[in-house]
Amino acid sequence: MGAPPHLVHLVTHLGKGGAANNVLLSAIGLRKQGFSVSILHGPSDSPEDTRIAEAVDQGVVFHPIPNLCREISPVRDFRAFREIRILLRKISPNLLHTHQSKAGILGRWAAKRFKGLPVVHTPHGHVFYGYFPPWKTRLFIEIERRAARHCDLLIGLTQKEVEDHLARSIGQPSQWRVVHSGIELDEIRRLSSPPVDLAEALRIPADSRVFVSIGRLEPVKGFVDFLPHIRPAFEK
Repeated sequence: MGAPPHLVHLVTHLGKGGAANNVLLSAIGLRKQGFSVSILHGPSDSPEDTRIAEAVDQGVVFHPIPNLCREISPVRDFRAFREIRILLRKISPNLLHTHQSKAGILGRWAAKRFKGLPVVHTPHGHVFYGYFPPWKTRLFIEIERRAARHCDLLIGLTQKEVEDHLARSIGQPSQWRVVHSGIELDEIRRLSSPPVDLAEALRIPADSRVFVSIGRLEPVKGFVDFLPHIRPAFEK
């Protein structure tokens, strides 16, 4: 038998959050299916340590790229581009799957030099509003338009994400697919066993209307903007 297909995930960082969790779970699942898997990644302040350890145990190989950062930095971006290209040449993968904006842009440009290498990109959301000033947002959109031309498949986590990209002429409809992020149901079951009456534990009156919002407590999640609108919504 020949060597199993080698798949490479390229991600901007493995900091705690949905993108890193998605990449690591995908890599672990692919290893269990018999594929060779490498993850190329930039540095992280708070990496998904537990999931990374699980991936290492499964045989996933990690390649840090010190210059791969989220911020725009022409010097570091060029160095990261070269590092990615060198690693791709060394690994010689059968498929490249890029994740997030910076890794997606640099990875797709680097992959142009490897004829016949299939490339998949998952944005994991977008930065079209709420992140940057208008001029920088327009720059990102134009860069994403150009990068989409060097990609075989684009994956959106939701239909709305796909629609947002197509509305800005990023990729063709035929390139896009919706693939929802998987959830480790066993972990959820463990958290809910034994069941807890949260209303009782939090002393919430039985006749109260309760609204729940789930997300990391970070500015980009918009809780500061969201909270003032809860009471008016309930009063309608």
